[in-house]
Amino acid sequence: MTRTDAAEAGPEGELVATARHRDWRRAVSFVLIPVLALVLAGLVASRGRAPRSAPLRASGSEGADQPGSPDTMAPTYKPPHTYSEAVKAMYQPRATAPAAPAPPTTPPAPKSRPHRVCPSSWPQAGFDAGQSHFNPVECTLTVDALDELHERWSVTLQRTSPLGEPPAIVNGRVYLADLAWVSALDAASGRPIWKTTVASAAAFSPAVDGGRVFVAGEGNALYALDAGSGRLLWQSAPIPSRVAYLGHRVIAGGGRVYMATASALSAFDEGSGQHLWDFAPNRFDAAGPPALVGGTVVIAGGSQGDDTPDLFALDAGTGALLWSKTYTYVLGPPIAFGDKVVFLGGVGSNVVVANARDGVIEKTIPNPDPYLGGLSLTGNTLLIFGNMRRALDLSTGRTLWMTWSSGGGASIAAGMAWMCGAGSLTAVELGSGNGHVVAQGCAGLPAVSGGSLYVGMGYGVGHASLAAFSL
Repeated sequence: MTRTDAAEAGPEGELVATARHRDWRRAVSFVLIPVLALVLAGLVASRGRAPRSAPLRASGSEGADQPGSPDTMAPTYKPPHTYSEAVKAMYQPRATAPAAPAPPTTPPAPKSRPHRVCPSSWPQAGFDAGQSHFNPVECTLTVDALDELHERWSVTLQRTSPLGEPPAIVNGRVYLADLAWVSALDAASGRPIWKTTVASAAAFSPAVDGGRVFVAGEGNALYALDAGSGRLLWQSAPIPSRVAYLGHRVIAGGGRVYMATASALSAFDEGSGQHLWDFAPNRFDAAGPPALVGGTVVIAGGSQGDDTPDLFALDAGTGALLWSKTYTYVLGPPIAFGDKVVFLGGVGSNVVVANARDGVIEKTIPNPDPYLGGLSLTGNTLLIFGNMRRALDLSTGRTLWMTWSSGGGASIAAGMAWMCGAGSLTAVELGSGNGHVVAQGCAGLPAVSGGSLYVGMGYGVGHASLAAFSL
């Protein structure tokens, strides 16, 4: 019955037609929904199947596919047979092909870390009153850091002759003597902090101890300045001398400051400036700074080449002579080695180890180089510099290494011996003796402190400067 016939039949006919139409739609739904579900489930499953590794060949042909292991066979698709299986397949997660393995990657190179800096000082030219020239705290300027070393700042000096000795470095300040001035510079930038004029020309690098800066000047006078402000604290009377002499560099230790001149070795109280004693034997002429070995001061002097004594040991408190020795030559200042003293003396400039208090010689080691520029000591290893650089084990007398060189001594820090020879600033590895030239134009021994190196420059150029090198 159509809707037109149902309308002509009246209300009852309309109801009958509506019911039949509803029954027809329900029947169509029961048939179509399972069919659609089966189709959709097949599509989903076919998209999740892994492709075969090779196409199948006709059965019975040569090389036809044969049953293989599950790893080489494509998965078999089984369509759902019931409505419930079809619905379940529709809501299962779709299979995805396994992700390809990530290509191997090279780990990034580690970032270079800042070099470790160990705060330290270089308070006097020889580092300590024993003249070791060895800073045991420095840790930055190792052999691995040499490629990064560069000049950070430079200041021009008033003097025309180069600065031959290391400046003093204490508490982030650089102290140096330059003609009639003593100056303090900021160690990081070279910026001047204070500058004090002394009554006469200051010749050698100062010594810093107890917050005071000590410097020897022309006329054999000693000056003490406040390290913070540069204010003059006290000044000694001139020490009588046969000649007007620029006093050798001073050393400070044990509450006393010692100054060697052309005629005498003098001692003063650091705090008050009290003149404690003088040692002025006949024909005495200091051959360099003294070395403080415990309670003994040892100094080379005298008229070398004759039969007069040229090595003296004095009581540090009283200045009394403890012993003296006569050598044909004593080259360079002595150096403290525990309670002993090491010096170069005799024909051929042998290495001599003696008890500092009584002078008893404990060891003499032949030295093949009579032209020597200085000694440095770290542990039992003595470095000798001249025409050759030589590392000597003092406990056994054995030569550790020896190479040709030129230079007037070395400053030791962080496993390296820093020297200046013929204008080349060279870092020498303590373990092997290998040298690395890092700069040109140097003119003296450097000071190594707090990750930086400070050295006088101006070799062969007619003017002098102080330069700081760091990483």
